Amino acid sequence: MFDRWRVLGHSLPDELFVLLIDPTLGQLEAAIKEMSKRIAGCKYEVALDLYFAGHGCEGTGNLVLKDGTLSPKRFLDLQAKDVRQSGYARTIGLFIDSCYSGAFLVRVALDALERIEEFRIDPGFAACLPDEECYEDPVLEHGVFTYTHLHQGNANADRDAFNRAILEDDSKEIAKGLQGMVASMSNASAFLTEGRQFSMELTKYLIDVQGGFASVEIGEDDETSCIFRSVTQFKDTRRQAQTSRA
Repeated sequence: MFDRWRVLGHSLPDELFVLLIDPTLGQLEAAIKEMSKRIAGCKYEVALDLYFAGHGCEGTGNLVLKDGTLSPKRFLDLQAKDVRQSGYARTIGLFIDSCYSGAFLVRVALDALERIEEFRIDPGFAACLPDEECYEDPVLEHGVFTYTHLHQGNANADRDAFNRAILEDDSKEIAKGLQGMVASMSNASAFLTEGRQFSMELTKYLIDVQGGFASVEIGEDDETSCIFRSVTQFKDTRRQAQTSRA
């Protein structure tokens, strides 16, 4: 993920990347505060990006650490003092690969909208809808959403290697080849999890369930429960249709 960000960020210095493995809540909060201070001295608007792969709380999407949870409000509060001192609004970029991550993404967006003089949120990615769990694929050895994001299109599918894997009945290489091919689909996560996990993208307060399943614009007066219903309603419609056919 850092390599991807380095390309997108035009070779950012290594000191602007912090890697935490299985951190405590205090360690994560300290890292966010430290990074916030480092970039507060910039004389222009800057962004702080967070990639989180782990567990999320049902209902809220709060990020689960070893000894506590991080809420969207707390995530922004940790940076607020530095943002105010800088005099520039800060852009927040999110890539959350955890259960119920859609809830975290929506709540950050709503909180940031209430504090628009301090924060902007763009872009934002969530591995699943607010009411869904995430799935790791033991063959891919990664969360489905992260792997799909990092191996887009056919970049991970070699035709000759894929054919050899089929002939040799190498299930691991077959799965990787399939992953590379389906990553260019409208919602590869939904395909690979058989419709159990639909990824979301947030761009300037417009939420898209990737693949065109739902599109919802977030407004200042919206409530989280209304947004949650709007982005998951298509699944209810699908279930009703399936029941009717049965």
